[in-house]
Amino acid sequence: MIKAIIFDFDGVIVESVDIKTKAFARLFEHEGKVVVEKVVDYHLKNGGVSRFDKFRVYQCFVATATPQEEIAEIIKQREMTAYFKGVSGAPKKKDVIVREILDGYSLKPQEVIYVGDAMSDYHAACENSVRFIARIQDYGSDGLRSNH
Repeated sequence: MIKAIIFDFDGVIVESVDIKTKAFARLFEHEGKVVVEKVVDYHLKNGGVSRFDKFRVYQCFVATATPQEEIAEIIKQREMTAYFKGVSGAPKKKDVIVREILDGYSLKPQEVIYVGDAMSDYHAACENSVRFIARIQDYGSDGLRSNH
């Protein structure tokens, strides 16, 4: 069962579009048909509810290359603090942030999903054996940003 979701910030949270039914289903497809049906049912029954309220059911985190002080202020100014159990930025590397989340919250890698749009996000997930969902954009041949 998925217990936590780690999000990159730039290109994932800030520029993200509304999460639709297919996105919720895909996020939990590895959990099997019964779990996907429950997630989709919850999503559909709560159509007027913000995606942040829906994700409040899970432990959510931010792992970003944005400097720690800056990301903390950005999250605060956007009034997003209540939506995340933790927000971590540079100088920590993303793989270290993911490891600290796993250890600090006694999470197993199979209980966590990392959502990102950069190769650094993908590598952080792989280094910690965490499943990865890519937000594909027209950045390069693989669709992932490689600049951080």
